[in-house]
Amino acid sequence: MSPAATRALLASIALPASAALAADGDAWEIAGSNTARAEYYSISGDEAASPYAFDGVQAYDEINLNVSRRFSPYRTLRGQLMGLLNDSDYRFPDSGLQAERVNLYYEDGTGGLPMRLEGGDTFSYLSYRTFQRSIKGAQFEMQPRREAGQARHSLLFFSGANQAQWNDWDWSADNSTGASWLVEQGALGSLSLNVVYNEADAASADALRQEQWVSSLAGETNVTLGGHNINLEAEYAYFDGDHGGDFDPEDGQDRDDSGVYAQLMGQAYRQLSYRLRYEEYGYDFRPRGSVVFNDRRSYEGHLGWQFRRGVSLRGRMQAYEDRWDSVNQLDTDIVGVDLTGNLFALDTGAVTGRVRVFREQVEDAFNTTDRDTDVIDASANLPLGQQTSLDLRTAWRSTDDAILATGEEDTIEIDATLNRQVSWGEFSGAVSPGISYRDVDAGPSQGDDWSPTIAINLSSARHSFRASYNYLDQNRDAASAQSVSTQAASLHYHYALDRHELGIDANWYDREPNAFENTQASRVSVYWTWYFDRPAAQTIRAAAPSGLLPAASLDGPMPLDAGVLTRLSPGQSLEAVLAKMATSGAPSPSRQGDVVIYELPLISSVTDRQRVAISHRAGVVDKVALIVDLEDDGPPQSAQQSFEQLRDILLRREGAPAATFETGEFGADYRAAINSNRLIRTVEWQTGQGVLRLGIPRRVDNAVRIELQHAPAFAPPRNTLWSINEVR
Repeated sequence: MSPAATRALLASIALPASAALAADGDAWEIAGSNTARAEYYSISGDEAASPYAFDGVQAYDEINLNVSRRFSPYRTLRGQLMGLLNDSDYRFPDSGLQAERVNLYYEDGTGGLPMRLEGGDTFSYLSYRTFQRSIKGAQFEMQPRREAGQARHSLLFFSGANQAQWNDWDWSADNSTGASWLVEQGALGSLSLNVVYNEADAASADALRQEQWVSSLAGETNVTLGGHNINLEAEYAYFDGDHGGDFDPEDGQDRDDSGVYAQLMGQAYRQLSYRLRYEEYGYDFRPRGSVVFNDRRSYEGHLGWQFRRGVSLRGRMQAYEDRWDSVNQLDTDIVGVDLTGNLFALDTGAVTGRVRVFREQVEDAFNTTDRDTDVIDASANLPLGQQTSLDLRTAWRSTDDAILATGEEDTIEIDATLNRQVSWGEFSGAVSPGISYRDVDAGPSQGDDWSPTIAINLSSARHSFRASYNYLDQNRDAASAQSVSTQAASLHYHYALDRHELGIDANWYDREPNAFENTQASRVSVYWTWYFDRPAAQTIRAAAPSGLLPAASLDGPMPLDAGVLTRLSPGQSLEAVLAKMATSGAPSPSRQGDVVIYELPLISSVTDRQRVAISHRAGVVDKVALIVDLEDDGPPQSAQQSFEQLRDILLRREGAPAATFETGEFGADYRAAINSNRLIRTVEWQTGQGVLRLGIPRRVDNAVRIELQHAPAFAPPRNTLWSINEVR
């Protein structure tokens, strides 16, 4: 997909966007929901260790209103308002009546100059290195018509403020204005020229006002050599202006620097894949709207082979040079191999899983860091019968630090979870008890951890019940370290009737350290949601198998890449989908309740564990998902980069999103922020069969991961409990 796909060209998006509306002719359609919620929080003991900051009663009422009008198949007007009446310290910083999201969108592909105009909360994307940010402002795109054989042109203009809340809107605090000219000439490929201006007031008394210009030239083309399909990309970006500085505000004034990106990706024989990537960003290359790391140079090489029996083998070599353009360069070199798919066979079926092996070497020029890490991580699903399976994982990590006195440290982890499909009356689902063990043989964390768990997921046409319990016993050998036992329990239940949903959420937390004060905390939340969609969005509340527009065709080859998420769609026959996955070379799946799971990496540039999940009801696919695990002990920057990388891939593939919602930042406590709705990320694209959503949903078991789901519809983005909980 060329850079033209980084924003939707008008001629290619007008019909799908309009087809997503249910109204015909010039009739208005009104849809949305209203949720009233009351919560009670209780905290006792050491409040600093509590997962909750405020106690007592908290309440709010939120409305999500969507209006749309289709004047013709190529001319559409739609708007969205997300409002809030708030009396909760958790829900919003301010009390009273608030506007959370306002958006007005108009698209006209019928005139001599096809155009798209959007105002309010918008998402502007030029390139990964120049601007990729949600703003409160306006965006205008036009595509001059062309004669056959002529190049396609697309012009995009945007301007807006980077503000989290409408009631604190301040243009001068941080605003950006930009433009992009994109040219696409068939087989020759495409070029885009991007320019962005940003200005920001001083954030504090000792800071300085900043102004900066960022411009870039990007190109992409596809070539075929023999049996190889090769994609080439490159971008050069230039920064001129101010940034915050590292030592004092003056250090960041009147600077200039550059960024370079180049990538080659290839595929051949439906089995071979490879990728070479180079990036270089100078010390002063710090665009406020980009998501790259300054003062870093990186080299990557990836090679993959898809075996015909459902096994994928991938190798990687990665080299990162941080502080390469300043002082004390830090080098990180990684060499690794991943094996995923059908590992071996038992009488009860194929054992699927993933084996990951890699070595990481980190050292700096001043010899203050010199560390080698070796990792072997293996996970597998063993079928024990038609209704039962066993998830096993074992991992070994060895760290040899030549600088620290602790020296070598070995960590062993073993996890086992039994998954049992159950049926009880009209309910069906899964019960999953498990246990985890972790042993660290040196360092401040020396000791062992034990953690028994259990998860229950049951649902019917109108009822949904999810519960999770976790006990963690952390025993530390060092006298200076603290042993702690922690318990956490969560449950969610809701009942759906026509346009109404009544539900309850409950959480309980208990922390008992061997020294200092204990902590107990709990939360009980009840809510009522009224959907005034016409027709009501039943799939949001699992009322029935989905049945939307005609499903995407399963005819023809289906490469096992990101396109699987739209080739497979709500409303398709489960039997046909499973057959298509088998003929496409996917490994044997496992089952947990009403979910079929494949150990299958669809996006080759993502090194985190990936699984494909197909949720179904009564033999019909309800939703399809790609689940990307995040490292349990990974830093917030790693989680943010993984999400932004996936968003960039999808923006380039699917074009401009239909909706985005962002609140909160990836801080040190980002996992707690996700589970308390303080950090939310969702991006949505309309498809002919529903909605494709990328986000980080909240889960009953508090696990944090990225999910890309294709479903008939979704609840409003503030309702973050949309994960496929059966997949643990």
